[in-house]
Amino acid sequence: MCQPESMELPKKLSAHVFLAMITGLSCFLGMATSADAGLPVIHRGINILGYDNVWSQPNQPTFKVQDLDKIKQAGLDTVRINLRPSTLQQINLNAPWLATLDGYVTAALDRHLTVIVDYHDEDNKCSTNFDICEPKLVDLWKVMASHFHNFPSTLLFEPLNEPHEPLTDSNWNLAAETLVSTIRSIDQSRGIVIGPTGFNSLGKLNALKIPDEGNNIIVTFHYYEPRKYTMQFQPVTTQGKANYFSSWGSVLERKKLDSDMTIVATWAKNHNVQIMMGEFSVWDNVPIKSRERYLAAVADAAESHGIGHIYWQFETDFSAYDRKNERWIPQIIRAIGVP
Repeated sequence: MCQPESMELPKKLSAHVFLAMITGLSCFLGMATSADAGLPVIHRGINILGYDNVWSQPNQPTFKVQDLDKIKQAGLDTVRINLRPSTLQQINLNAPWLATLDGYVTAALDRHLTVIVDYHDEDNKCSTNFDICEPKLVDLWKVMASHFHNFPSTLLFEPLNEPHEPLTDSNWNLAAETLVSTIRSIDQSRGIVIGPTGFNSLGKLNALKIPDEGNNIIVTFHYYEPRKYTMQFQPVTTQGKANYFSSWGSVLERKKLDSDMTIVATWAKNHNVQIMMGEFSVWDNVPIKSRERYLAAVADAAESHGIGHIYWQFETDFSAYDRKNERWIPQIIRAIGVP
């Protein structure tokens, strides 16, 4: 097993965790044979560069290339790079942000990490004004497909993060087909990640029409359930009040988690597609032991059902990394890293 050298690990594993290790490995191996052979199999990863100044100020990055070494050494195998909305303001092959992105993508691939490049619609303009946004997205992915055409298959594209109302299921299905077709007109074999509406909710999987008959497609969903637990202490949910709503970990809550992962895994099997959990997390101000318990349970449940998982996020908020002290937060990386 691969662990950070300085990490202090539990002296013994619970039967639940041990079972998740064994069954998760067998599920991953099974998924690798059932999914499209041209796709990398996502195991464990982390989101990076989400709120970094680097997209507008290339010479002032918070996330350094050397941080990819820490990710690799922690036993994670995938990074999901979050492109900011500002990239839609300058879409051409000479855009400074594209050179910046190229540097991170190349460095990650050199470290044998799978890379997902995700257009992260943080200002929600693509969901609220999709008629205006769609042509820009099409142009963006034309540029991306052209620039990265000769890159290895371990580079994946995710055309739009968390589509949601007022963008409807039917309109998103049409748009996803358009975006996939745009990329495939330039790069026929590039792996593409697509998720359902409802902010990539598992409850919307049945409404998703998988583009291009599932050819080299990975489906993603995000998991922040129950939100009253994962999002507590956030100003958006507490109006600034530090009011601890709930803990997590009851028998019923664990059964619900397992049921959710069973639903996802069954859906993926029925549609013969690889599926991944592209985001999961707990807000920073929730007590750390509680966060560790929840995150470990979600990661274990996903793995035991053959579902790869990508933590939100490396730093800034929901953080796994302590930038001030230049170290992993041990409880978080222990929960999301290699068991």
